[in-house]
Amino acid sequence: MTDRQPPEANAPHLRAVRTFLPERPSGVPLVTVHGRSRRAGDQFRAFLPSAMAEDRVLIAPLFTSENYPAFQRLEGRDGPWLAADALGGTLDRLAEQHSLDTSTVDMVGYSGGAQFAHRFAMRHPERVRRLVVVSAGWFTMLDNTRPFPNGTADPQTKAPLFNLDAFLALPILVMVGEQDTKRDAGLRTSARLDRQQGENRLQRALRWVDHVEEVGRQRGISTSISFDVLPKCSHSFREAVGAGYAERCVGYLTHSTQPVTHVPDVVELPTDNVERDV
Repeated sequence: MTDRQPPEANAPHLRAVRTFLPERPSGVPLVTVHGRSRRAGDQFRAFLPSAMAEDRVLIAPLFTSENYPAFQRLEGRDGPWLAADALGGTLDRLAEQHSLDTSTVDMVGYSGGAQFAHRFAMRHPERVRRLVVVSAGWFTMLDNTRPFPNGTADPQTKAPLFNLDAFLALPILVMVGEQDTKRDAGLRTSARLDRQQGENRLQRALRWVDHVEEVGRQRGISTSISFDVLPKCSHSFREAVGAGYAERCVGYLTHSTQPVTHVPDVVELPTDNVERDV
């Protein structure tokens, strides 16, 4: 059981969160983070079969557009970091209410949720065991000379914000669709961003993997970052699910190459929806 203190009554936490709480939880809880369309239920249903099979706690938070319009950048309506703080507070609250250990979690983020997930792991590397970043529109670079969220410096003081060594030590899987190469309306673009990270999500994912490995080498840290491609998949959550998105994530998180072989009726493929990544 975690040794964290019980959350304060007024501590930041999310008002809406889907959870699967098995009678006898096993392993590390899994947190799945939705994209900008905020379809937390789709994320929850995609991972529920494996959670049921493994007796794993599953947590699918909802960052409402009213309170967290820029959750991808860890922000809340009333200030920076509030989205990250709200997830941390929610994990603490679940631990207190259900006698769970949520001090460390596995985290999967899709599209805008992938932006949130890798930035949350930078801010709280002690809280993430393994990280999966899927189809992110753009990335925070590990550069203490550039202000967050483009880099890792404080926009006001210019001081480093994060413990980059701890982040670089995390096992990370970066995943993207092999056909996620269109510059659709949901992709954040600018001449500088395109030049630094690439012109589409596939290029940006590959460059960020190279970037993380290079920064690790410069800092003398042995990184554990992997890359995977979803076959015949563009920037569509429906296609990602069909290409085995959830099974690939779970296989990485559990060190298993065997996909989940049974899919209960509770899983429903969502209607197609293009995420916006800004």
